[in-house]
Formats: sequence, C-alpha cells, structure tokens
Amino acid sequence: MTTSYMMLDIPSCILSCLVSRLPPDTNEDDIRELVREIVPNIQDEEVQCTRLQSKYEQLYCSYFIAVRVDPVDMKQFIELFLNADSWPAGLLVRRYFHPKRNHGDH
Repeated sequence: MTTSYMMLDIPSCILSCLVSRLPPDTNEDDIRELVREIVPNIQDEEVQCTRLQSKYEQLYCSYFIAVRVDPVDMKQFIELFLNADSWPAGLLVRRYFHPKRNHGDH
C-alpha cells in the first residue's frame, strides 16, 4: 500500500497588538523600525500599522500593529513581541483580539 502526502499550504497567522504612549511625532516608519529591532528578519510588508486617535494627541500617540507570522513560530513570536523588555521603556503594549462576530449579524 502506497501513501502519498500532500504538503498543505498553511496560511500565516496575524498577531495584533496595540502600542501606546509613543511620542506624538511617531510615524509608521518608526513603528516598523521598532518591530525590526525586536524581530530582525521581519519584512516591512509583513507589518501593518494604523495610527489611532489619541485623547491627548499633543502628549502621546497610539498604533494598532498587525504582524504576519508563520504558524510554526507563533508561540515564540508572541513571547518575544509582547515582552515589555523588547520595547522601549514607558510604552504600553497589549495584545489585541478582534471581537468575534455573531452568526446572526450581517
């Protein structure tokens, strides 16, 4: 009996987080540079940054960051990326989970 195995094309995972208490003049390039310092082999196209509306824009800014990660590396990436020591002191970094959709909602 011969068994053949197909290689499955496993989609990448997305790690989403919120980063706050950044200097108000921080831009997307600055965020990508911070991410590259934490994960040197990450490519710019794997990082999506969205600036969020801050209550006190003259004091700080916040970003939503989504990073495409290989599922095999996800656990290690989460531990590294969400470690407070990985980021500059004073920043607030929290993992973000998208709200689940109710099946009845359209």
